[in-house]
Amino acid sequence: MTKDITFNTGRLYTQDGQIIRAVFDEVACVVRFNDFSRMVSGEFPYQRHNNTPFELARAVMVAYDHGLYTHTREAPGPCPGHRGQEHQAVSYSSELSRRLRHKPIHRLFDEPEKILPDFEVKVPPHPQKYPDHKGHKGAVFGGICNRTACNREHAEFYNRGTYGYYCADDAIAINRYSGKAPLCIVVDHDLSHEEMDAHYRRMMEEMRP
Repeated sequence: MTKDITFNTGRLYTQDGQIIRAVFDEVACVVRFNDFSRMVSGEFPYQRHNNTPFELARAVMVAYDHGLYTHTREAPGPCPGHRGQEHQAVSYSSELSRRLRHKPIHRLFDEPEKILPDFEVKVPPHPQKYPDHKGHKGAVFGGICNRTACNREHAEFYNRGTYGYYCADDAIAINRYSGKAPLCIVVDHDLSHEEMDAHYRRMMEEMRP
């Protein structure tokens, strides 16, 4: 079982790539990670005890890329620099980098590609919408989910922070880490920009201590 890995995703955030250390706390059932290249750290629930190095790294990247983590003050520091660990990290990072670079995230889970339906954009995307997808993705109530790696329809949840529409599965996952003020709320129509701004202001009020 792998509890502690250091790997390089191969993404060119620095001249050395993107170096991440992840530690699985099997007592608390969480993984804590530290991206030394981007100075980002976090933790997320994880209950798979018999994991391989690649499975643990993939779990980190899925949680990291999709924002399914919370910030932590217990982020792991750099590994002790003895040569055995350095070679293990470099050897593993090249394999992980190769597999992540050449496989879209949906192929990691063996989901088939499909042709997405076209939805009419009744209200133009808000200027603050994130990510800024081309076309209608995440910009239409009941359309395609705003999460980059998701192509589900029936996006009927509105994310007050990203100004986009999400499917129920992703909205519930996002709200699990949102604290007392849920990011995603159920709506029943295409919101106007004025309504979106009002929802954002209400969320900020709810987040006040």
